[in-house]
Amino acid sequence: MKRFCAFFCLALTLLVCLTAAAEETNLIANGGFETLDASGDPVDWYPTAYRTQEGYSRIAVTSEKAHSGQYSAVVENASANDARYTCTVSVEPSSLYRLSAYVLVESMEDTGNGANLGIEGIYSYSDCLFDTDGEWQYLEWYGETGEDQREVTFGVRVGGYGAESTGKAYFDDVCLEKVDALPSGVFASLWYDAQSYVSYDVSTTQQTGEKSTVLFVALGLVFGFAYLLARPLLERGGTNRRAVCAFAGLMAVALAVRIVLAVKVPGYSVDINCFTAWSLRMAERGPAGFYAPDYFCDYPPGYMLLLWPCGLLLNAVKSAGASLLVVKIMPIMCDMAGALVLFGYARKRLGDAAAALVAGLYAFSPAVLVNGAAWGQADSVLALLLMLTALAAIRRDWRAAFPLFAAAALVKPQALLFAPVGGVWLLVCLLEKQERPDRMRQWKSVGTGLGLAVVVAAAIIVPFSVQQSPLWLIDLYGETLSSYAYATLNTANLYYLIGANWTDLAAHVPTALPLVTALAAMSGGLWLLLSGEKLSLRSRPRSTSLGALCLLLALYQFGLTFFGGSYSAYGYGMTAFAFLLAAVCLAFDRQASRLPFYLALSLILIYVLGVKVHERYLLPALPLLLLAYVLTRDRRLLALCVGFSITTFINTAIVLDNAILFGAEQGHLNNDTLVLNDVLCALNLLLCGYAVWLAYTGLRPSEAPIPHEAEPAVPPSYERMLLSPRDARLHLTLRDYLVMGITCVVYGVLAFTNLGSTVAPQTGWVSTSPDEQIVFDLGESTRFSLLYYAGVSYNDFSVSTSDDGVTWSAETPCRMREGLCYRWLYALQSTQSNGEVTYMSDSPTSVVWFTGRYLRLNACEAGLNLWEIVARDEDGQTLPLTIVSHTGARTGVLESEKPVENLIDEQDTCVGEPGWYNGTYFDEIYHARTAYEHLHGQAPYETTHPPLGKLLMSVGIAIFGMTPFGWRFAGALIGVLMLPALYLLALQLTHRRSIATVSMLAFSLDLMHYTQTRIATIDSFPVFFILLSYLCMVRYLQTDLFAVDPEKPRLFDRCLRRSLIPLALSGLFMGLAIASKWIGLYSAVGLALLFFTAVYRQYRVSNVACGLDVEHVKLDDGQKARVRAAQDFTLKRILITCGFCVIFFVLVPCVIYYLCYIPYLSSTGPVTLKRVIDAQIGMLNYHSTPGLGMDHPFQSPWWQWPFILKPMWFAQDYYEPAGYASTIMCMGNPWVFYIGAIAMLGALAACVAKYLNLRAGVSLRQGDGDLTLPVLAVGFLAQYLPWVLVPRSMYIYHYFASVPFIIMATAWWLDRLPRSRPRLRTCVMALYLVGALVFFVLFFPYASGWLTSTEWLDAMKWFSKLYY
Repeated sequence: MKRFCAFFCLALTLLVCLTAAAEETNLIANGGFETLDASGDPVDWYPTAYRTQEGYSRIAVTSEKAHSGQYSAVVENASANDARYTCTVSVEPSSLYRLSAYVLVESMEDTGNGANLGIEGIYSYSDCLFDTDGEWQYLEWYGETGEDQREVTFGVRVGGYGAESTGKAYFDDVCLEKVDALPSGVFASLWYDAQSYVSYDVSTTQQTGEKSTVLFVALGLVFGFAYLLARPLLERGGTNRRAVCAFAGLMAVALAVRIVLAVKVPGYSVDINCFTAWSLRMAERGPAGFYAPDYFCDYPPGYMLLLWPCGLLLNAVKSAGASLLVVKIMPIMCDMAGALVLFGYARKRLGDAAAALVAGLYAFSPAVLVNGAAWGQADSVLALLLMLTALAAIRRDWRAAFPLFAAAALVKPQALLFAPVGGVWLLVCLLEKQERPDRMRQWKSVGTGLGLAVVVAAAIIVPFSVQQSPLWLIDLYGETLSSYAYATLNTANLYYLIGANWTDLAAHVPTALPLVTALAAMSGGLWLLLSGEKLSLRSRPRSTSLGALCLLLALYQFGLTFFGGSYSAYGYGMTAFAFLLAAVCLAFDRQASRLPFYLALSLILIYVLGVKVHERYLLPALPLLLLAYVLTRDRRLLALCVGFSITTFINTAIVLDNAILFGAEQGHLNNDTLVLNDVLCALNLLLCGYAVWLAYTGLRPSEAPIPHEAEPAVPPSYERMLLSPRDARLHLTLRDYLVMGITCVVYGVLAFTNLGSTVAPQTGWVSTSPDEQIVFDLGESTRFSLLYYAGVSYNDFSVSTSDDGVTWSAETPCRMREGLCYRWLYALQSTQSNGEVTYMSDSPTSVVWFTGRYLRLNACEAGLNLWEIVARDEDGQTLPLTIVSHTGARTGVLESEKPVENLIDEQDTCVGEPGWYNGTYFDEIYHARTAYEHLHGQAPYETTHPPLGKLLMSVGIAIFGMTPFGWRFAGALIGVLMLPALYLLALQLTHRRSIATVSMLAFSLDLMHYTQTRIATIDSFPVFFILLSYLCMVRYLQTDLFAVDPEKPRLFDRCLRRSLIPLALSGLFMGLAIASKWIGLYSAVGLALLFFTAVYRQYRVSNVACGLDVEHVKLDDGQKARVRAAQDFTLKRILITCGFCVIFFVLVPCVIYYLCYIPYLSSTGPVTLKRVIDAQIGMLNYHSTPGLGMDHPFQSPWWQWPFILKPMWFAQDYYEPAGYASTIMCMGNPWVFYIGAIAMLGALAACVAKYLNLRAGVSLRQGDGDLTLPVLAVGFLAQYLPWVLVPRSMYIYHYFASVPFIIMATAWWLDRLPRSRPRLRTCVMALYLVGALVFFVLFFPYASGWLTSTEWLDAMKWFSKLYY
């Protein structure tokens, strides 16, 4: 007996161990669905489906059937769907697994994937089961994990991706096990996205292209940094043998680098192939037989002569590398010759060391290296000839200048671009007052030079003319100059920035471009004319002439704006302006030493503003800028040369790299470097503006002192911050509260009036079967129309009528689409063709009129979601409906009961005609719907933006129900609260109540603010939080950070703790803005710039404090304590503050962001950090899709927004009385927008002028401590500039976050009117507000949707795309 008991215990123990071991092998803790949470849902399992609306699917745990235990999972699709229970399990990388389950299919249509096991997110699934004969069937599936995969999410499902099924299946005993090998004849599926795990070799073109781009930027920055390091050499004059030896070594290195590049870099294939073929043709046929009608060559004969010896050498070499070197030898030699010319010329004027640096800048300029040695182009040849021409013209040696220029024009036609400025210099020299012998000598030199030019031209042209027509060269130049008729050709200039790369010149130029140009030219012209004491051509000839020239350009561009024009009309006008600008400056300067600069200036202006420009065309300007420095010693010219060398190099290198990697057809500035391309455009525009500024202010030796620009030893602003800080508190009075309160009340009444209906159906019915039918009785036979309130549905339904309930009319389809949710709809007339139903447009004439006593509704599909159905007679009265019968429904599909009585229980909610007032419009179909889904714990539909904005909308829905007023309430309330927020921000920033009042009132009269805050989209929430974040940051900027207790100064005292409060609030509001919409990230950049500005100011103040000896300076005790504290604590306090900012601006926003995703994710799975990150990746991929939405008829690029060139159409009603209409357009108040655009341009210019000293190089000024302009500039640019880089479609409402800053800029300028004339300032401010009010009233019908006479709407069609 004892042995039996021992044996029994041993067997029992073994059995328990084996069972435990078997359980341990199953990685799914609740594979049998036996463990349920408090809600009755299976632990670790989450329901999800393609169509999540009720009525489509039932996903639950049931005790109806079970393979083992008490429960199993049931997935039932009443209509075609992909529904599943999902579970996430940890796995090991690069491992094999077996997933198994027992499946019982009760019913299944033979479509889609049926019952199966599948992996989430990829198209991978097991065998599909459609019939198991009522028995449990074992299903197993083997899979392999990826090399970096740590978890897998799988599902037990009915249906699949793109393979939806209808039917019912049970799943039980799901098991996931790791296996060492696969059974014989079994293959493992990939349980990961193979594209996510592809290992690219570094030689693949995509990665090479990316690495090359980074390398180009790095090389450009290295070149700039090297110049900064070598700049002290400019101060070393005289003879320096070491410098000469060093220069010789540098030239040897430069030549070696060029040889390596020439051999290793294949060059631009089209140009290299042309130059090779032309060289060989010259060697074979000579000049006489080179040009032929059937042979392509668009280069003039001068360069063909230079290619002739290259062709002879090509016949003698066989190596591919040597052939490349031969083809590129001419530009390489000209590079070296150009550097030698610069060195020799500069050596006489600057000394050996400085000359070596100047020549080295040219020899090692990356733009020069990539153009000749890498690309193989001939621009270096042209650059050398033009430099020699300029040197001769400076000496007035026309005998050399004319022949050299003729040779240059016969090498490349681009030399002709310098002819206008050169011609002006010739006229200046000829008309200059001279003694008769000197004048005769000069005229003789001109005549001789012209004769020699003719001889040189004949020597070049005649050998090629033997077999040509008399005008063959003119035809050649004509064809060359007329080729490439595009706005720009891969050049990072103005046209690329507006998206006109490779745009035909005949294309219509966007209206905003000439308009902006005209406004800028007009502003510049008026400034030039009015900036002096008096307007006089005699006393201020240059300013007056340039001002007149700018006004002339403005007049021309205004003509293009109002009458239309092409890119050619715009571009050629800008080209003429470029020539005239350089020529006028030279004509009034008349100094020979300035000639190279004005020649370079003309090319710079054409490169940036002209049309038909290639990326390489700027190269000749580089040696001319260096030559201009040698003559003037103005170091700003070196900075200009280095800047353009970097941008031109990166631009040219990207194009060449793309051509080498992807072929010449893709050798362009492509979208893969779009952000960098736009940055290059912006830099070139800035450099061009800097060059114009130099031309206006005049060149001067950088060593010359400028007394009036001297800065004080101790900046007064820093001294004030230390010793007598400004009070940062607002000291709000009753007047402030009254102004804010009255404005909010008045605007609030306007905003909430006609906001939306406060009634709408709140309960609905959901069909559970395609065969479901409901019959209604109207009491008697009558003629009626049918309205219905649509929930979220995907399929149409149909209705029919009968007089006796037996014989029914033909089915009338009724439209139901996802985009028609939560609105009243009429049953409309339709046509059918090939099974497709086409509905007529909404209009009274399209409404179907039924006749009968009985109305039958046919669901047609499961999941039909209707909330109410209403019958109206011809007088518009609602007819009573009673339910006669309800058939064909399936039970057990819905989670909660949706009785058919819900269709007729809220008949009084149908008030008026269908329209925006009682239903959704525009993006409300996404945002309001998702807010409702958040409120009810459903899977959210709109996932392309963060959730906070929709969560705030759900509060209004919770209070007022799922009604138009409810889902718009939160946005309208935020719109009201924006007004005091802007008032406080403007008041905190300027401490001027007039500015704050004007800003708030103007914002309340802006149409975009009114429209955007009354629609249930998320844009109003981030703008509100952005204003608050800037308010708190400005408060921190003005906080006294050096306050201490004189009796007991401490490091972490009450003053420091108080200074952290506005930072904490700023970080909080920034986090709320980001959690509402990603434009909050743009504000984060601006806030960071302002914060580090404050840090810099603190550091400078501490330097001031350290320079004060408190014992020998007359200070009171409090000031002495402040100075000592600044000396002892500043750096420590900065470090403490930065540490807290990591919490305020990183940790707190991350926590807010994560918490907002709890309602978003909890309905479909566990809320994990990985799922939150995956959601961000999905959003980023969506928003960074190039060209997404570009076909939208109202998409509007960023540069159109300030000028309201394309308003956004939100809504239009179709059932209004004749002669009246109701429409909603998103647009700005023209008065506010146009004045604001000019004011912001002025503010940006004033900010640059205030803090940048451009008269003697680029240097920073101290400023006066007032940060109003920097805050306005940073706030506007941080919200506006990022849109320049967005590759997808954009719309005018994206400008909303920038509007408060242009309004504050306007108010700031108005307040700058003379303080001595307060009445004038008050009148101008009042006039501005009255103008805003007038335009607000005029365009109010377009912004509000109020029912308005069509005569009024027609009269206000001042802008294109205004509809009703």
